[in-house]
Amino acid sequence: MKFTLPKIFKRKPKNEYLPKLELAFEHKGVKYYRFQQKVSIPAARFIHVDQLLELRSLGLSGQEMDKILELMDAALVKDMSSPPNIAKIGHLIECIKQRRDLVLHKDILINMAAYLLIREDEDPVNVHKGIHTEKVELFESLADGGQKAYDFFMNAALKPLSELQRLSEEEFIQLWENNTMRIKAMQKTLKRLGSI
Repeated sequence: MKFTLPKIFKRKPKNEYLPKLELAFEHKGVKYYRFQQKVSIPAARFIHVDQLLELRSLGLSGQEMDKILELMDAALVKDMSSPPNIAKIGHLIECIKQRRDLVLHKDILINMAAYLLIREDEDPVNVHKGIHTEKVELFESLADGGQKAYDFFMNAALKPLSELQRLSEEEFIQLWENNTMRIKAMQKTLKRLGSI
């Protein structure tokens, strides 16, 4: 005879963070929640957000930083006495310096939103890579262009990005569009330097 536990013992434990979430928005019938203002973000999510805040201060996404380091490393492996390799490293260093004043980095902000907005079928404590990727793709489409980005981030009202709320609509859109052009220019530069 097979022994089974009563239903009460099969229930999943209730997550302590669920009552601490508030509705941020609904998209196509799916609800997305944010942590209430006085609630601490769970450590598993905070670690990711903190890393993104550090990258944001550099004005580089993780992928961009990895690409720059990869190109520098490749130039170092080649003949370092070669002027083109030294020039390549110098140009990459200059790319990093120029990016420090990039305030609204699209990839970083979208990723932060994906860590901070909890989909209704998601565990608010732990990050599920597949769900995170799906949210990034959705949020990129919702924030495609200056006006749409402004609407998305103002409606999301995320605690670590509260300084965005202080920007006027016009300032936000201008920064977003300018920074998006700078990101595209950097990607072209990195692609060109990778082919040298």
